[in-house]
Amino acid sequence: MPDAHHEGDAGGPPRFPRRPPALGLALPGLLLALVLTGCSVEMVRPGSASSAPQAGGEESAGANQADQSADPDVTESEDPLQYARRSYYADKITATLDCANGEVVVDKSDQTVRITRDCAKVIIRAEYTDLLAEHVDSLLVEEAGEFSYVLLRSADTVVVAAEGTDVWWDEGNPTVDVAGFGSAANPNPVKE
Repeated sequence: MPDAHHEGDAGGPPRFPRRPPALGLALPGLLLALVLTGCSVEMVRPGSASSAPQAGGEESAGANQADQSADPDVTESEDPLQYARRSYYADKITATLDCANGEVVVDKSDQTVRITRDCAKVIIRAEYTDLLAEHVDSLLVEEAGEFSYVLLRSADTVVVAAEGTDVWWDEGNPTVDVAGFGSAANPNPVKE
């Protein structure tokens, strides 16, 4: 069984552990407490002037927009589908395999692997691993394969047991079983 290996940072997409559900509950509770006590909060970016109108006049919307466009801290939002695009990984490939014996096991972390031929079975058991593949009969992302991105041309069966893993396929309607917290498996909306 061939495997792919790369030490260190592969230059892939940033990986952040999912935040615990309890943190998501704290903010609404805090906001409710502020509202009930009659307090208000103004969100101001560090190093910028308050956007509240000054006494003696109101700030115009046009002036406020001009200030924001000139602010070097304001950046365009990240493309939410960039990790579903094959072109995103073009210069990040750390291993290329051809699946000569019909099965590939990826068990080295922090890499971007490309499989160039159809494959009967692919198993991912390494965290922070990205995979680009052609047709895969059976894909299994084990629990140890957490925080991975997987792009398939097509598949027959997709099983995701890892946390924080996203799987996309371009064609077909595979049988899907996703058990990992924060994981998803869906048709790719940006086929490349």
